[in-house]
Amino acid sequence: MENIIKRYLLEQVYEKDKITAFGKLSELQIQNKLYELLKNGKFKIDENHFNEWLFRLNNSKRLFGTYLLESGLIKDKQKIIEVTESEDYSSTNDAFFEEPKAYIVEMVGSGCYFHPSQEKMSGHLVINGIYNNQMIYLARVVRTGDFTVGYCGLKDSEYTKLAVDYYRNLKRVLNLMLKTSKVEVIEDSDLGSSKIYVLNYDRQSKKNNKDSFKGIMK
Repeated sequence: MENIIKRYLLEQVYEKDKITAFGKLSELQIQNKLYELLKNGKFKIDENHFNEWLFRLNNSKRLFGTYLLESGLIKDKQKIIEVTESEDYSSTNDAFFEEPKAYIVEMVGSGCYFHPSQEKMSGHLVINGIYNNQMIYLARVVRTGDFTVGYCGLKDSEYTKLAVDYYRNLKRVLNLMLKTSKVEVIEDSDLGSSKIYVLNYDRQSKKNNKDSFKGIMK
């Protein structure tokens, strides 16, 4: 639950437009600083607000996993490797897969600040969010596997806007990393109060031909 609380604290910084108050601190440093202040009783969180946020987070994660399955972006016979802040709150928890799933637990936040997991990247990497060391995992998986990464969240959330912008910029980086291969973009805002932005790479699929993209391309 520690990583979940840290994510909540970080998201509130963005939602309340307080990020500039932390100067040059990284997102991971901000979370750790706020968490220590919370533990030491320097401030309290509104438990009702936290529980509402956690309920929405869980729904967004389930929606992300369901959307990937129903869209055929991930298949039940693939080995799924998911990066998440908690195995209890993952996007693939409720999805059935014949192959075993593997979880890599990381803190939310861009960058590479702590030692990455040594999990073998032989399978399909799934990421719903922005996590520590995820660029390392992406660099590993493109050697032999595939990925579906992106974000699902509330349309009117400042953190959702941040995450979608991050993945729009990441698309250009991934195209350079993959050289001749292309990354498919799927964006869907027709999900009630939520939206999804996804980057998908399937080395066996013809969808990676730039002339045969499907979805909304940005």
